[in-house]
Parts: sequence; structure tokens; C-alpha cells
Amino acid sequence: MECRTRLILWFSHHLSNFQYFWPWEEWAHVKDLPIWAPQRVFVQEVLEREVRLSYWDKIKQSIENAPELEELLPPKSVSSFKYSELSKEFREMVRGRKTAGEITSWVEENIIQIHGAIEVVIQTLLDIGSKSFTHLITVLERYGQVIAKLCTDQNMQVLLIDEVSSHWKNNTQMTAIAIDRMMGYRIISNLAIVSWVFSLSNIEQFHVSDRPWEILRNAINKTYNRIADLRKEIQTLKKSVLLAEKALKEFEAAETRLEVVDGQPVQAEKPGRLKRLKGYAEKAKDDEIAAREALEAKDALLARALEENKSLFVSLYKSFANVLTERLPPVSMEMDHDNRNGYSIKEQDQWCLCTLGYVKAFSRQYATEVWPHLETLEAEVFHPLFRKA
Repeated sequence: MECRTRLILWFSHHLSNFQYFWPWEEWAHVKDLPIWAPQRVFVQEVLEREVRLSYWDKIKQSIENAPELEELLPPKSVSSFKYSELSKEFREMVRGRKTAGEITSWVEENIIQIHGAIEVVIQTLLDIGSKSFTHLITVLERYGQVIAKLCTDQNMQVLLIDEVSSHWKNNTQMTAIAIDRMMGYRIISNLAIVSWVFSLSNIEQFHVSDRPWEILRNAINKTYNRIADLRKEIQTLKKSVLLAEKALKEFEAAETRLEVVDGQPVQAEKPGRLKRLKGYAEKAKDDEIAAREALEAKDALLARALEENKSLFVSLYKSFANVLTERLPPVSMEMDHDNRNGYSIKEQDQWCLCTLGYVKAFSRQYATEVWPHLETLEAEVFHPLFRKA
């Protein structure tokens, strides 16, 4: 599955460099394949990526020699907003640049108590930010605290992700970006994303769409990148501590170095150099104290991040194990053949192949992060049938 994803990304980018010209008429037959057939899914995902790189009408024009493939184009990108009446006053407050605290108080009094629907708040903020990426980021930066206060636990965060997905149901890219930004601002957790990806509605899409997998990949990548960044920062701080210690040692050595002149021990170093080394040492001492304090803080953050990482992978593999043990054939992965429209693998078999493919892809890509937790995964997660598959 990793190879397929990379091929989709490369191929769509390749076509973007050649005016999206391609003999799509030779691929028109995939439209008649089952929706889970790999060739059909491949073309569908390539077209979706092309729309991201260009615009819908341009990509539609590029397949005019194969009008059958228009069915595989993603819907035109429009947001889906359903609370226009309830959100009027709230929208005016946002446009008036009220503070997050004022917005939160108003929401608790006028939305939650009266309508009991935080969906109104989430959908309104998303609609205000729907004009562009910049608008979305601005809204999240300014009013992310409002959303965070409403979505304090994992279940509420899953509801939040549902609302984002619903609002941008016709735009996978905006859905992925919004969720990724919310995770970056700590509005939602990676565990909430895993829980949402493995909800029933998404499980049914595992073999026909890359949408849930893209969001899951983004969440794992962001978690991994946080750890990688912390490790780099810790290494830099350790080097700073070593340099500071070296400067202090040089000054101490110079200060204690003596030589004999006329039978009397005197300072070996010249006063000018000694003064300069003393200045370096004093600065190095301050730098060392600051670096050690920062190092202690970063070590604590890294320990927390590693614990979050462990929880993420345990949750991920538990989710994989649960859905696979429900659907994998009890003995082997022998395929039934029904030869539907020239494609002979049944839907459930294709679902199993795709899901197992993603298990292998995630395991390979993040092996260095998974291996330290293998003992825990073996004890808590890996069902015998899951390991056999």
C-alpha cells in the first residue's frame, strides 16, 4: 500500500508538469470495475490529487477523451454548512473580533444551554475559515481555545473530527489540513484521530478511499516529527553544555598554570588573555545554567512525547487487530472468485488485503518507533490470528 500511495503522489505530480495530458481513454474501462478494484481506486486517487494541484474544471477537461471517468472525479469543492440561522449572532461576534473568552462565555450561555449543540460552534468557525487555508489557520489561532474548551475529552474530539469531515465532505485536502492543524494546536489528540479513523463509517472506506489513511498518516507523522524535533533540540543543548564546560575548564587551567621567573612562581598566562578567558567562562557559566534548565524541560517533554507515542501505537495496533479479527477468514486468506466485470476478488477479501497492506506499511515505515514497544504489543495486542495474517 505504501508503494501505491507513493505511485499516486508521484504520478499526479508528474502529470501536473505535462499539462495533465494522459491517454485516459485507455483507462476508461476501470469505471466498470467494482468500486473496490485497485485499478479503479488508483485512477480515482490520481484524479483527486490532480484536482489538489490544479482545479476541478481543468482536470475534468483533461479527461474529456474518457468522459466515463468523470464519475471518478471528486465532487466540486464546496463546504457543507447547515446552521446558517443559529449561527448569525455568533458569526457577527467573530467578525467583530471578540476575544476567545468572550466567545466562550457567549457560547455557553446562548448555544450550549439553549440548543445543546456544540456542532453549531464548530461548523460556524469552520465556515468562517473556509475561504482559504489562511482564513482557516487564522480562525484556529484566534478561536482554537473555544473549540478546545468544548472538546475536552476524546469522545468530544472524535465528534469534532466528525464535524470537520462532514463540513468538508467534498474536499479531502481541507479535511486533512484542518485536522492536522487542530492536532498541531493540541485541540485534538492523536488517539482521537485513531478512534475516528477506525469508526464504522471509515472502516467501510478502507479499501475504496485514501481519505482516512491520509489523516491517520498525518497524525502519526506529526507525532513522530515532534519526537524527532525534541531529540534534535536535546542534542543541541547537550552540545551547548559541553562547550560551556570546555570554556570553564580552559579558564581554570589557564588560571592555575604557573611558571617560574627569577625563582618565583608567577601566572603563566598573559593578563589580557586571562581576562578574556574569564569573560568567556562567566558567559559560559550562565549559558550552561540556561542550557541545563532547558535540557531538563526538553527531557520531560520527550518523556511525555514517548509515552504518547507508545499509547498511539498500542491504540493503532489494537484497532487494527479488532477490525481484522472480525473480518479475516478463520483459516487462511484464500480468495473467493466471482469474476465480476473482469475483477475476481470479492469485496471483503479486497478489504482484508488493503487493511493488512496498511498494517505492513505502517509497521515498516515506523519500525524504529514500534520496536521499543514490541513487548507491550505482543502482550496486549497481537492476537494469534492477527500475527498469522
